[in-house]
Amino acid sequence: MRFVRGEFFTIGLLQTGLSMLIGTTGPLGQSALVNKGVSRDSNVSTTALFMTLTHALKLVFFGWIGFSFAEYGLLMLSMSTAAVVGSWLGTQLRHLIPDANFQTGVKWLLTFLAARMVFQVFFA
Repeated sequence: MRFVRGEFFTIGLLQTGLSMLIGTTGPLGQSALVNKGVSRDSNVSTTALFMTLTHALKLVFFGWIGFSFAEYGLLMLSMSTAAVVGSWLGTQLRHLIPDANFQTGVKWLLTFLAARMVFQVFFA
C-alpha cells in the first residue's frame, strides 16, 4: 500500500468543497480508501473522520452565512440519533463479515451509488 503525502488531506478538502455544491460526497473518500486496500476497520474509521470534518466545516460555513438551524432542530436531532444508532449497529455487525467480503461489498455499494448519482443527474 503506497500513500502519497497529503493525499487524504487533499481528498478531504475536495470532498468538503464539493459537498457544499452537490451534497453527497462520501463515496469519493470511500473509493480512494478501497483503492488503497486499507483494512475494514481503517476504512470505516477514516471515512467517519472524513464525514465528521466535512459536516463540521459545513455547519461552521452555513452558520457564518446566517443559516437558521433552529427551525430544523428536531430533524437534526432525529438524523443525529439515527447516525449514532446506525454506527453502533454497524460496529456490532462489521466484525461478523470477513475482510474480503467487506471490501467486495463496499465496492459494489460504491458502484451502485455512483450509478444512482449519474442517473439522478441525467435522468431525474
